[in-house]
Amino acid sequence: EIFIATKLSDSSKHGGYEQTKALVRSQLELLETPYIDLYMLHSPFENKALQAESWRALEDLYSEGVLKSLGVSNFDSHELKALVESAQRVKPMVVQNKLDVYHVGKQLDNQGDTLVEYARSQNIIVVAYSSFSAYPFVLMPPNDPIVSYVASQHFDPHTNTPATPGQVLLKWSMQKGTALIPRSSSPDRLLENIKALDISPLSPSEMQLLDTLQFLVSSPVSKPIAV
Repeated sequence: EIFIATKLSDSSKHGGYEQTKALVRSQLELLETPYIDLYMLHSPFENKALQAESWRALEDLYSEGVLKSLGVSNFDSHELKALVESAQRVKPMVVQNKLDVYHVGKQLDNQGDTLVEYARSQNIIVVAYSSFSAYPFVLMPPNDPIVSYVASQHFDPHTNTPATPGQVLLKWSMQKGTALIPRSSSPDRLLENIKALDISPLSPSEMQLLDTLQFLVSSPVSKPIAV
């Protein structure tokens, strides 16, 4: 079974009621499908009136059954709250943002922790992307010695080999209650990612240890998030 998700990415070209509906129709033709499972705004519009019109178009397409769910991407907490409050009929069901142990919520967003908490309060699913990327920092999360230490305390139950740092990062995110979309072109890495489901749960102290990595990177915006 395939779950189809796509986005409106160019607000200058496709922003507005009719333009958004026309874009969705063209995407349906290109995908050769009568519906899309999840449709998102790729990022907040600078023109909020235009964003409201595009969202109204998506609401209508949702009511028609063409779009099965609606969401947004790269929205901070203030932008998400504004859309939730302005939506006439359908509020966002998903927010897809960068989430890793160095940036919780949105890349370089000083409201990242608030976004996760706010999304949960509104029953909006948080989808994490780029969990292995530390951009713009140099040290990648899978290479962090603290992540490696936590990984050494867990094992793959199928092979009885130590869990990988990548699996620990995915497990940390899952235990935060987020959905995950790790990307890889390697079949072995894809299998490794899936096996993150099988390693034993991280303990409260391990979760807290990983949470505090935000304080150990040179970031003026990193803030803690409650376990």
